[in-house]
Amino acid sequence: MQSIKIRSHVGQDSILHLETPVELKNKEVEVMVIYQPIETLSPTSLIIRY
Repeated sequence: MQSIKIRSHVGQDSILHLETPVELKNKEVEVMVIYQPIETLSPTSLIIRY
């Protein structure tokens, strides 16, 4: 079993597309997906206030 961690974007169609390493061509695999939404920071939220 191998673990692969990626950061990806789910589009308007709500579909997550996964690309796998080349050695997984033409093979059956079992996949488990655990997702965590990531909050993106706006440029103004990055300003340090003193």
